[in-house]
Amino acid sequence: MLALLALALLFSPTNTLRFTSVTVAAPPSTQRFLISALDLKPCPSIAKLNNRSQKSTKSSDSDESDDSSSPSSAFSRDNVRISFVNAPSSSTTSSTSLPPSPSVVSLSIGGLSFSPPPPPINVYGSTTLTFDDCSATGPLPPLAPGLTFDHIVGNVRSLSSASDRIRSLWPSALPPLSKFASFTAAEVGTPRSGLNSDVLNPEETSVLLPLNEPVDATEKSQVSTFLDYMGEESVQHVAFKVDDVVEEVERMRGEGVEFLDPPPDRYYEKAREVAGGRITDERWEDVMRLGILVDVETSSVGEGMLMQIFTKPFSSGPEG
Repeated sequence: MLALLALALLFSPTNTLRFTSVTVAAPPSTQRFLISALDLKPCPSIAKLNNRSQKSTKSSDSDESDDSSSPSSAFSRDNVRISFVNAPSSSTTSSTSLPPSPSVVSLSIGGLSFSPPPPPINVYGSTTLTFDDCSATGPLPPLAPGLTFDHIVGNVRSLSSASDRIRSLWPSALPPLSKFASFTAAEVGTPRSGLNSDVLNPEETSVLLPLNEPVDATEKSQVSTFLDYMGEESVQHVAFKVDDVVEEVERMRGEGVEFLDPPPDRYYEKAREVAGGRITDERWEDVMRLGILVDVETSSVGEGMLMQIFTKPFSSGPEG
């Protein structure tokens, strides 16, 4: 799942560390769809550095016969790089160690001021966090306008265990991890199910690592369903920051991307009251037509407005 954010929150990191890339395991057909959905362009220099391609598993289904031709393995747009490794479709039985596809198998952080970088660490499940080697890639350029990683969410079975393990593995040469924000099932759940969430953040950086744990009530929570489907702790969604969320959603819809169903009209009646004059009448028409969510933040984190929308999952698995 992907999330698009138009973020105007008073959060000003002073350290240059930020997410620079992810590696996604997916069958070639899904790779091509994601490349189109995010308007990615080939990035051959990164492909050489991250040449981690695998041979795709051919399906016995004749409908999948054209899947054996994978695109180039590395792509970029603005401040984002995405590399792909081949994986069988989620409907194909496989003996590989990869979780169901598509799945994020590694995250990368750049902006280090020293070399060599720390060794990779295992954040959860089979997901690895790596650090760009500035001696190989050169200094990280300043953020450009356009597509940017905002946060990458991991679903875990226990917040305390996952958080303690990541802290124990976190390189001492980097800013220490702190808890940027925390949410409970009472705040973000429903009477039937929910989740608890902690957001880990290397201090004074824009790197945000939210962790969700399930809270099962009268029904199994979406996080529990997701963990059972994946068979391990894993990335639940990647959130991108964009300059114009309306323009980006319009473009992605044109590429065939489907988004979650819009909220009811009463949601927008309340949101309009809370947002006040922050959004023009014309903009509200676009927001409601496209099903974009609007939240106003006034807390210790900062003050500002968040406009966001979530895609439907890029697999046949559960939406959790």
